[in-house]
Amino acid sequence: MAYTGLDWFATEDWNSDSIPDCVQFFSGYANTQFFKNYGVNGKTILGQAHTQTLIDYLNAYPPMLEKLDCKTVQEFVLLGDPSLQIGGYS
Repeated sequence: MAYTGLDWFATEDWNSDSIPDCVQFFSGYANTQFFKNYGVNGKTILGQAHTQTLIDYLNAYPPMLEKLDCKTVQEFVLLGDPSLQIGGYS
């Protein structure tokens, strides 16, 4: 996975909820969701984990309300074979 343009991320804690904004918004949220989908939700196929991450992001942050949310989803692309199993095959 890679960003095809600028990587948008938030800093500090602007909404004062004690969660660092760097993991709560924009690319930080997308990166965190990807690993949550793999580790917690059991998405072991790369393309499925990536797709579910985009769905989760769009559900949490509707792209028509904030242009940076739209841009974050557009630039969060999967480079490579989406059918690969994360962790390899046994």
